[in-house]
Amino acid sequence: MPSPPRPKIRSPHVQVAAGQEFGIEWVNGHPGSLYYFVILHAGDEHRLKDHNFTMLDNYIEDAPDSAYKFKDEKWDKIHVSCAARTGKDKGKGFCKSSATPNPFDERYEKILNETDDTFFVRPKVWEDRTPKPVQYKYYRSKLSRDKRVEYSNEKYPWIEAVHKFRIEYKFPQEWDLARFSISARKGSGEYRVHMMWRGYRDVVDVDVLPSTAADVYGVPRQEPVWVKTDHCQYIKYKLRGSWCYDATESVESCQNGCNQQGKKCSALNVIPMKMPNISFWASEDEIRNASQANEFFYEPNAPFYYKRCKKPNFANAKFLCYGFQPVEPEMPETQTQWTIINNDPEDPVYFSTCYRKDKSYYFEGNPGCPACTGAKVDNSAEWRVGDQCISCDLMKQNILVNSTKIAEWILSSDCERCNEEPNKRRKE
Repeated sequence: MPSPPRPKIRSPHVQVAAGQEFGIEWVNGHPGSLYYFVILHAGDEHRLKDHNFTMLDNYIEDAPDSAYKFKDEKWDKIHVSCAARTGKDKGKGFCKSSATPNPFDERYEKILNETDDTFFVRPKVWEDRTPKPVQYKYYRSKLSRDKRVEYSNEKYPWIEAVHKFRIEYKFPQEWDLARFSISARKGSGEYRVHMMWRGYRDVVDVDVLPSTAADVYGVPRQEPVWVKTDHCQYIKYKLRGSWCYDATESVESCQNGCNQQGKKCSALNVIPMKMPNISFWASEDEIRNASQANEFFYEPNAPFYYKRCKKPNFANAKFLCYGFQPVEPEMPETQTQWTIINNDPEDPVYFSTCYRKDKSYYFEGNPGCPACTGAKVDNSAEWRVGDQCISCDLMKQNILVNSTKIAEWILSSDCERCNEEPNKRRKE
């Protein structure tokens, strides 16, 4: 599962000063597997796709002794247990699906109490979702394979630090937790924490402020905002009275229609009505013929069977938008409700766009961050998709597309290097 693309509207998860601590929790499961967290500046986020476990292990192996800056006990990972809770809090929040007992026993050194120096005070925004889980301290022997280094490596100059943690026990509805800090070699600005675990990827967006943050994790706004994701689609959903809309010029009508449905609608799919030849999305005649020949084609993921979404009514539309209630994935701890395919133009999801209602956060009492107004990102890699390319002009146009307009992805085998000067571009 690839990392989610950068949202069109800035929405940091954390705000801290350089060196100020913050926490990250990650789900357990698959004992012996390894989580990696990579710290880098947002201007280098095009490097996310280059990260692999061999590279990160090499970064750790090359680290000088001075790179091991997280030796104090407070930096040790902690286990966070749902099933160990008792009484009225036992089944609240994410813990309601935690059926595996995890009582305190010889696997852990002790239960951490609020009076312990290493006890982590979970922020209110975490407690609202899962209140008062129990914190277990690991034995030192269970921490020996965790590695945390921070230094500058000339082979990987964009990496500021790598944190590596091993999963000790199988508790897929529980978490490990650790404190982090960012030294911010490039100064105040936007940074990324790139999570990598097995086939899963995610990103924590961090604003490094010029001075200490009073509010590290923020406060959720009352009204949700629409979050747009390119190359994205909800494959499974429930229709609850929504309509289909022509989204050629804008998705605003579709968003307004969804908003009027209240809790019945919280996400949108926007799909092209005509697919390029490179995709395996076929016409109805091709699908019918393929079925007779026992061949396979993708069908459009659109509710044309629905009385409010008859296909002939959108014959002249370039893009179709419809709202719904997403279906929860089988493993909500590690899977999202939506699917992202940003590297395979043979999959129709590549040409689709999705929106979801999400709570944005505001931060109270923090200093301003002039360098956090949108890091300059190298988008030059986005012109190539497999052995196909979009034109350099279209790449620039898509970068400027606003949050209610849909980008087009017209691919060709005629490629130019868009990261070079126009008069020096080489054909590929």
